[in-house]
Amino acid sequence: ILLGSPDVRVTGYGETVRLEHWQSAMDTIRAHPGVMAAAPFVLTAAKVTNAAGYVQGVQVQGIPGNAPADQLVTDIRSRAISGDFSFAAPDGSHRGIVLGELLAARLLAPVRDSVTLVSPAGIRVENFLSGMLAQMETFTVTGIFRTEMYEYDHSYEYIDLEPARRLAGLGQDVTGIEVRTADRSDATRVAKELESLLGFPRRTEDWSTTNASLFRALQ
Repeated sequence: ILLGSPDVRVTGYGETVRLEHWQSAMDTIRAHPGVMAAAPFVLTAAKVTNAAGYVQGVQVQGIPGNAPADQLVTDIRSRAISGDFSFAAPDGSHRGIVLGELLAARLLAPVRDSVTLVSPAGIRVENFLSGMLAQMETFTVTGIFRTEMYEYDHSYEYIDLEPARRLAGLGQDVTGIEVRTADRSDATRVAKELESLLGFPRRTEDWSTTNASLFRALQ
């Protein structure tokens, strides 16, 4: 259940759901003795379309595609059953996308096929005549993952951080920073300490809080 969830997430307050000046926050986070790894992420909703025109709503997460092994925050990369999470497209760009197994099957989109993401979050105004346009980008499927969790495998997609920022309309900002602690049992303590260090308007949430509704249901 937790393989795609970090031990701690650092985000900002407000309706925009973005973390500004995140590079300085990253330095503070990585300097904490209880932090083993930290990386920025983007999370946004979008619609994915295959070549035949089938459309489905999805959750898109942007993560660094070139992160070294010792800086990996979650175990999601280990769940690739085809391709990988480098997001390296055949044309040399980083416009690769990794789909959940059930989503790839529904889209009939194997590795090397193309899909298009459309996001209302990145809406922009081109000119008076064209009006408002949603952000749209085409990606090459460079990987497929399997978690055996329906929510992930059916509706999650991963792309590189930069195109995720464009898709979400975040500019140079990110949704937040994911953190891995030495042990999940340390996450609550580390989250509180980080929130104190970073100060307002940054806030933290550990894995037990993020998944609180699920754990209440299990209990």
